[in-house]
Amino acid sequence: TTFKVGLSVTLSYSIQKTNQHINRMATLTLLCKPALSFITKPLTKPKVFINGLEQADAVWSSANIYELPAGSYVIKVYIPVTIFMITICIAKKRIELTEKSAITLRYKLPMLSFLPGSLIPDPIQPNYKR
Repeated sequence: TTFKVGLSVTLSYSIQKTNQHINRMATLTLLCKPALSFITKPLTKPKVFINGLEQADAVWSSANIYELPAGSYVIKVYIPVTIFMITICIAKKRIELTEKSAITLRYKLPMLSFLPGSLIPDPIQPNYKR
């Protein structure tokens, strides 16, 4: 009987700790909208790296939401051109996230593809699919 009581206490404590960890997470939202959507959207997807680790399934014209613990991060976004084995429109930004904070960055493409892109804070929240 004591074993079952001990198990339930341990289980409830670990669930509580997990919930506390989730509540401390910060949210990074990355908005990517292509300049020439009729050309860019069908040909390629943006590549997103957070602290050098590639994030799966980044998409155009939709909010890419990442839950991260508080800390310092380097965000890098670019467009791969697989035909020529090159990357274009590279944008890089260092951000600081605190507990329960939320930051929204917009990936802006330059007018010419060989110029670097930019990651800027997004003051206005457009109607993106979530």
